[in-house]
Amino acid sequence: MDKRKETTMEEWVNDYEYMVRFGVSHSPYAQLTHKIDNLIKFCPNCEVCWERFYNPQGKNWEKYDKNAIPIINKERKLCPPCKAKEKYSDTSK
Repeated sequence: MDKRKETTMEEWVNDYEYMVRFGVSHSPYAQLTHKIDNLIKFCPNCEVCWERFYNPQGKNWEKYDKNAIPIINKERKLCPPCKAKEKYSDTSK
């Protein structure tokens, strides 16, 4: 039984060394979280986070509740309703 524990420990150490050497993430979810975080934008006008997505019903964006998602490192970009308001106000002048 000790032999099996040593084998398992050796495998773990080898896997860890491989991850460190080649820069592989320790958690498979770390890369996924980073990709999703890059998709979410922050609207400075209405101060909410939003993202674009594919939806067969036609709506291709969604706003999240204020303060539901941290705004740190989010790209500052107007959400579609604020962009439409700004465009409409520019054309009416």
